[in-house]
This record gives sequence, structure tokens and C-alpha cells, in this order.
Amino acid sequence: MDSVREEIIDYKLGRECFLWSFLWLGTYFISEAFLKPNHIDYFNNWHFFSLLFILSPILSTGLLSQIDNVRRAFLEDRKIAYVLALFVVFIALGLSINYYFPVAETKNNYFSEIKFLYPYLVFQTSFTKGVDVLFQQIMILNLILILKEKIKSEVKVIATFGVIFFLIHLPLVIAMSYTAFLFIIPSSIAGFIFSNFILKFRYGLVYSIATHFCFYLLIAIGLRYIF
Repeated sequence: MDSVREEIIDYKLGRECFLWSFLWLGTYFISEAFLKPNHIDYFNNWHFFSLLFILSPILSTGLLSQIDNVRRAFLEDRKIAYVLALFVVFIALGLSINYYFPVAETKNNYFSEIKFLYPYLVFQTSFTKGVDVLFQQIMILNLILILKEKIKSEVKVIATFGVIFFLIHLPLVIAMSYTAFLFIIPSSIAGFIFSNFILKFRYGLVYSIATHFCFYLLIAIGLRYIF
């Protein structure tokens, strides 16, 4: 009976992980295949682009049957207030960086060429990247909750999530070519960091989101002034 039960759990877990991956990749497929070719991106018609990253986690959380768990995770200890504050700080820091250290003309051309717009750090790109990060973090929380329900060992949950998070970034190569490695390489350790925060700390979700925001600001600065 135990072996049958384990097989059922493994099947359900595999099915839920597949659905999670499909929803994550599907969101970015819509952005790359349908929105960006129609001039809906981080800069142009950004309201509609942001809407994708607002609606997708709501739909995804519902399909993954985690609405109550995700809502509880955000509302407990007023984490939602800290998350919204981080969102505002992320935009403010982006605007400040852009004001005091404007993009050089050569970089302007470079960003336009590779169609990589969020490092401009204007309001549109900062806001849209902010909701993109929140989409990712809600999806991360969803998968960690799913794994936690099915896997008793916290270490195994962290390891499993870390591997899945790395693998889910590999298709970026198709859309971004070599630039994708700026995200693929960090993702090999980010999954372990995010899951450790969320599972082990009272405000781990807040720490995870703050770390994610910091990463994107650092990448934006790097692309503007280093690479």
C-alpha cells in the first residue's frame, strides 16, 4: 500500500510540476510571440504588457489550487505591505540611477538592437519589470508550496526547486541568445537561495522578493556601464 501511495504522490507531483512549467513558459511565450512583435513590451504599450504579469499569476495560482495558501503567505504578518513597499523602492531606485547616471548613446543603440529594454530604468520599464518579478515570485511560491505538500524533507524540496528553477531558465537562449546567460548562470544558485528564504525564515518571502529586485537592478547597472 505504501508503494502504491508513493507512486500516486509522484504522479501528482510530476503532473503539477509540468503544469507549473507550462504556465511559467506559456506566460513568456505569449510575451515574446504575440506581444513584443506587436510593439507591446517594457517600453511601448507597457500597460498591456504589465497586465500579462498581473493576470497570469492569478490564473496560474488558481489552476495550481494554491489560492488560499498564496493569499495566506502574503497576508500573514502584513508581508503584502512590505512587498508593495519594495515594489515602490525598486521603481524609485531605478529612476534615481537613470537620473544620475543616464544611458550613454552607444548603449541606447545596443539596447534597441537586442530589444532589451528594462535597463533603461525609466518609469515604464521599471514598473513592468517590477510586476514581472512579482509574477516570478508568486510562481516560485506556488511551486515551493506544491513541493512542500508532497515532499517531507525540506532539503529535498530546496534541491528539487533549485534544479527546476535552473532548467526553466534554459529556454531563454532561444529568445535572448548569449545575453540569456546573464540570467541562466545566476538561476543555478538563485533557486536554492529563494527556496531557503521562503522555507526557513518568517519573512522569507519578503527577503526573496528583495533579493530578486536587487539582482535586476545590478544587472541593469552592469548592462549600462560594464558589459
